[in-house]
Amino acid sequence: MLEGSVPVTRASRFHRVSSTWRRYEEVTLPDGLLVTADSVCNFNPVYGHGVTVAALEAEKLGDLLAARQKAAVGQAAAGSASGASWLAGVPQEYQRAITPIIQEAWDMSVGEHHGCRC
Repeated sequence: MLEGSVPVTRASRFHRVSSTWRRYEEVTLPDGLLVTADSVCNFNPVYGHGVTVAALEAEKLGDLLAARQKAAVGQAAAGSASGASWLAGVPQEYQRAITPIIQEAWDMSVGEHHGCRC
């Protein structure tokens, strides 16, 4: 697939090889601001967790929005929906929902093997 392709830039090294987790589930984010993927947690690239965690977070967001939309449609049918109110509180709910995803990858990458007698 790469045969005959031309690099756009020179190869470079990844200089930052640490993991960082910003705990957005502990703060109140304004509606309309969604923080995800490496903006929430980035991993040392040697573990290869970053893309997988980002994909799982995206899947969780899709599930969350689908459930809220379904509930909003049901409320609208009952005559009690009000515009985009079905999106209110999404940032906090999303941050809480992705915490277990991040926690599992975090534990593997930083060496916190709970219950392991390694």
